[in-house]
Formats: sequence, structure tokens, C-alpha cells
Amino acid sequence: LEALRWKWERADGCAGVVLAHSLGGGTGSGLGSRLLLELRDRHPKHYLLSACAAPFGPGELPLAAYNAMLALASLHETADGVFYFDNAGLMRSLAGAAG
Repeated sequence: LEALRWKWERADGCAGVVLAHSLGGGTGSGLGSRLLLELRDRHPKHYLLSACAAPFGPGELPLAAYNAMLALASLHETADGVFYFDNAGLMRSLAGAAG
């Protein structure tokens, strides 16, 4: 947070932040949600956007669906916008683009 604060104070007219993270579990869902909450508390008037990737499917991690659901509930409360990406859809798009 200190590095972001330092950059934010030195930027000319920074309107907000886009945080890219996963929702499957562990660091991406928990830390990403907490980081947006801390940023919202410190910068209530700036835009906070979340670009998050959903887990592949129910077999990837046993608790991935619960982590994603809890993280999305938190993002709904704190972020101004959420860009929701499906991992399987992203992989299909990349495979189609690669040839």
C-alpha cells in the first residue's frame, strides 16, 4: 500500500486503480478483496476497478467456488466496477487466437 500511495501522490491526476487478481482462492481472492477495502478507506473518491478471473471449474480446487463467491460479495461492496473473466473462456480465446 505504501508503494501505491507514493505513486498515487506523485501522479498528475490519477483517477483510480485497476486491480487484477484471481478469485479461486488464497492470495488472489482474500488479499485482492482486502486490498480494495483498504484502498476504498484511504481513497473514497477515486475509482476502484477489479479485473478478476474466475476458477476453471468445480474440480480445480475444492473450495474455489466458495472463495470466489465470498470475494465477489466483498468486491460488490467496495469496487466501483468489476470486470469478470472466466478462465475457461480466456483459454478458449487464447487458443483460437494462437491458431
